[in-house]
Amino acid sequence: TISTDADAANDNSSASNSHTENVGQGDSDLAVVATLKIRNPHYYVPLIISNPHYRQYVLEILGSQPTHQLMRRLYQLAPYLAAKVESVRQKFQDAPVIGLQIRQARWCGKITMENDEGARTHTNAYMTAQHHELYYSCAKSLLREYKGQALFFLATDMPEQVRAQAERVLGKSRLVYAELPDDNVHDARAAMEEGRATNFDGAFMDIWLLASCTEVITTPASSFGYI
Repeated sequence: TISTDADAANDNSSASNSHTENVGQGDSDLAVVATLKIRNPHYYVPLIISNPHYRQYVLEILGSQPTHQLMRRLYQLAPYLAAKVESVRQKFQDAPVIGLQIRQARWCGKITMENDEGARTHTNAYMTAQHHELYYSCAKSLLREYKGQALFFLATDMPEQVRAQAERVLGKSRLVYAELPDDNVHDARAAMEEGRATNFDGAFMDIWLLASCTEVITTPASSFGYI
């Protein structure tokens, strides 16, 4: 059994705190089940599944798509958000949809990368310019597999910059994205971590819409992507 502390959002410590405890009494199966409590803003299921001590157990309980099962059991969109998600899904027009999750965080400009023999490259906090070329080449490769009949759904934390870039590379007519109430998703997350009021409606919409895609290409090291 894996549970997260409901008060984690109010925990001022940035460190991860975890412990296990036995629950249940007598001959009940619960008597030998450990409960792992984790306080952290990051999503732990992929990490737990990669641990050989937990992987088989988690897959036996939740199946081959544990995130899908947990999200379906634990979360449900508010009706007004569900209606917005459905309005975007209608733009998919029953075509195959390739989801693009592009995490930027911030633009760093042209910098010298470590272990790069002093060479300078354009980069943001997650991907260099070369990484972006590889990312879009993957998107084009999937499009060819679908014989050019697929659409792209774009989810990003810097929509003003990334949407324009994706339109240039992939074609504006192929792109679908949600009109988000919180276009600066990075600032929304910073507000959450600082205890300021924020709106995560757009983030939830993007997660649900990515889950509706036929294929998904994510940004390496982005926790939003591996959810």
